[in-house]
Amino acid sequence: MIDKQLGGRYALQEELGRGGMGVVYRAFDTSLRRQVAVKVLASHLAGDPLFVQRFHREAIAAGNLHHNNIVTIYDVGVERGAGDYGQDINFIIMQFVEGESLDQWLRRQRRPMPLADAALVVHQIGDALQYAHDQGMVHRDVKPSNVMLSDNGHVTLMDFGLVRAGELSQLTQSGSVLGTPAYMAPEQITGATVDRRADVYAFGVVIYELLIGQTPFVRTTPMAVAHAHVYDPPPPLREKRPDLPPSVEAVVMKALSKEPSGRYNDAGPLAADFDRVSTGQMPVFVGAAALGTTTPMTRPQPARGTPSSPPPPPARTGKSGASRLWLIATIVALLFLAAVAAYMAFSGRGAQTTTTPETPIVEPEATASPLPVVVLVDPTETGTPQEPPSTDTPVVESTTHTPIPVVVAPTATPDPTATPVSTATPAPTETPTSTPAPPAVLAAQPVNLRSGPDEVFDRVGELQAGDSLLITGRNSDGSWLEVQTGEGALAWVLAQLVDTQGDLGSVALASYIPQLPTSTPPPAAQLSGRIVFARNDAGGQDGASEIYRYDLASGTTVRLTNDGDNDWIPRWSPDGRRIAFTSNRANSDRSNYDIWAMNADGSSPQRIISTGAWDDYASWSPATPGLLAFSTTASTDGVFNSEIHVSNGQGEPRRITYNTGKDEWPSWSPDGQRIVHSSEIDGSRDIVITEVASGATQRIYGTARDENEPAWSPDGRWIVFSARNGPDDPAGELMLMAPDGSQLRRLTGVFAGNPSWSPDSRWVIFARTVDSNGSGGLDKRDESDLWAVSIDTQELVPVLEAPGSDSAPSWTAG
Repeated sequence: MIDKQLGGRYALQEELGRGGMGVVYRAFDTSLRRQVAVKVLASHLAGDPLFVQRFHREAIAAGNLHHNNIVTIYDVGVERGAGDYGQDINFIIMQFVEGESLDQWLRRQRRPMPLADAALVVHQIGDALQYAHDQGMVHRDVKPSNVMLSDNGHVTLMDFGLVRAGELSQLTQSGSVLGTPAYMAPEQITGATVDRRADVYAFGVVIYELLIGQTPFVRTTPMAVAHAHVYDPPPPLREKRPDLPPSVEAVVMKALSKEPSGRYNDAGPLAADFDRVSTGQMPVFVGAAALGTTTPMTRPQPARGTPSSPPPPPARTGKSGASRLWLIATIVALLFLAAVAAYMAFSGRGAQTTTTPETPIVEPEATASPLPVVVLVDPTETGTPQEPPSTDTPVVESTTHTPIPVVVAPTATPDPTATPVSTATPAPTETPTSTPAPPAVLAAQPVNLRSGPDEVFDRVGELQAGDSLLITGRNSDGSWLEVQTGEGALAWVLAQLVDTQGDLGSVALASYIPQLPTSTPPPAAQLSGRIVFARNDAGGQDGASEIYRYDLASGTTVRLTNDGDNDWIPRWSPDGRRIAFTSNRANSDRSNYDIWAMNADGSSPQRIISTGAWDDYASWSPATPGLLAFSTTASTDGVFNSEIHVSNGQGEPRRITYNTGKDEWPSWSPDGQRIVHSSEIDGSRDIVITEVASGATQRIYGTARDENEPAWSPDGRWIVFSARNGPDDPAGELMLMAPDGSQLRRLTGVFAGNPSWSPDSRWVIFARTVDSNGSGGLDKRDESDLWAVSIDTQELVPVLEAPGSDSAPSWTAG
């Protein structure tokens, strides 16, 4: 679609996002010379007249709204047969809004929004919704991803794809017209009449999420979320944020009332009350009894003298309570199936359309009555929503008698003459659970999903950047998380590759954890963490080298690259999520090498540094995320010269060494200020430290031997390096010294090279060359295994002994 021009004037430039019904692009209006956003109906829906009709009615509905906090619709049209497969392209032209969605803000910040900032956002959303409601429109899909936030704090309400006006028929796709389960009002779930108070409920969920960082009901399936909206009380805000005033909690909980009659009559009064409580004032539309205690926010308890079990939900006229429960369960189950169907449709695997009968909007009638509003809880009630109170009259609670008394605990200063009556939904039949809702994973980049907790298990899907899945379990050490996909299936994701929200301590062991036999028993020293290394299965340097990962706890080995080209010298990023490595895979003649990076599971490999020469020996800065040091080798008049550069993958790398020989194997100091590396001086390699900022160098250690491959310990106390008799020596020994060259000692007496530190700076892993070809000596055709040595006791431990030549190990925790 990129580079197409729609309507003779709107040139598509880039994709901005995908939604339930289509794709949104940034475009340039060639007539008015301005940036616009273009929403294009999904191609697999373009042939369905119901969806086309609904798509154009969205433009009609939203196009008549003119408000500073509502996205402006400019145009609507269709390009006949202009699609890639001859289908029509239906499009809406709208205002291009700079900034990020509230959903993106929450994911990026990974923290609740400060109360004062939330008040500014709530005020603007409330104004927008109130205006839309006054025009006879109900949004029906209010959620953070439909609210844009600019850098200066301006809010724009987006996507009126589910907007409903009285004169429009209810055109639906299963799973989309109902809204988003995490933000749906109970009456949306049960199929009851929906009016502006459904938006008030969703608005309350958004406010809750802004203040807490997650929605009130985090469950493992959409069906469970829907059930919670109908039956479960939302957890009180102050359980997770005790710093919030009780008045703030009372306002939000009123918005989240199960019954529409218990909520704010409209978004304007809700926003006005939130404005007041955010500045320490008292709300106007919340009863006094709700301000002194959080008890009314929990599940109502039976009054003294009644049975201890909660009363059943009110039944509809002519139907038993069991029938109503069956009906609700059926609707909730259908909602779950609808969500799955929608997911499949939007993924291009088919679409399902339905029509539902038109239901008129029930608009509340405002009165000026100053009389108290009393809500009765009666099991014989038909379930018809009570008339909401006037927005012009503050709510006053008073004593009343109900067929089934519902009382709340007294406040700190109880009124002896009145017992407030709860406006919450009668207690459901289920017993509340104290088990905290499981947290969720958030993908910042594409991440593989697997059938078990290891890379050796089959890949069953992929999380895209911005995707979120609920966590349903973990493996024994928490390194892998079990998640539930949109289709309801269970899969596993490597914890190091994703962000999380919520309390991971509440995640229990998965009920079933697939097990695989270990290929190598864990070493006797019980080392922990993960090793990446290069393996040449053909032996020596005669075949292609690939990157592997080895888990010290389980003893499993996973191949991460498999492209037939040479991939070597892998290095973990400080957070253990990314691996930098050297590869010639992108060069047609295979003569030059570049620096690449990939996820810890081998996914999303990307070339990040390419100078046109031989780029090698990448090393991540522990102090500056994304910054790498590397060596670039080029030939000048037939003489090869290598210099150390630093780069964050953007722009031109910065050269920091200027030597006539070879500067290689850079390794950062923990503070990111210095780099230790080998440098060819007077015909042999020595150990040198270079200041990153100034380029000043100091030789720390050098002899007639070749001292090479230095590595700075994570705690900053030591530098380990290999010492060989010359460049043709297949293996040397490991030496250890302080960064100033003092305390020099030999660490191993075996043939060793490519040293790398354990995360705790107590062990050094290295490649140990063995006489694999039976020549009676060591040469470059011999293979190497991975061993570790303790810097305290000099204990040698075999880490991985396997066919092939393993080298250049790098060690990370987890």
